[in-house]
Amino acid sequence: MAWPKGRPRPKKASSAGVAPEDIVDGDAVELVMPTPDAPPPDWRKGALLNVRNYGAEYIVTLYPEEHDPRNPERGLHFTNLGECQAFVSAWYARESHNPLAR
Repeated sequence: MAWPKGRPRPKKASSAGVAPEDIVDGDAVELVMPTPDAPPPDWRKGALLNVRNYGAEYIVTLYPEEHDPRNPERGLHFTNLGECQAFVSAWYARESHNPLAR
């Protein structure tokens, strides 16, 4: 079934998020994926984390600490569970300079 003539076709949501109107002179608008803030400098990789669900977001802190609204910089805030899981997995992943070590 074809779209009726004279009626504007609705725009499809693209996976890249760039509409044809955003392309100027053949140059596409560069999209940057948001990344969570880096953990505080006193956090050491591999230390135990405390992950809590606070309604619309997940807040990650070091284990003995709990989230304190007066100090939001002491925790990482994730609104996407997948990004939170990816951070936690990367946090506990073993890293070695030896390519044979896994």
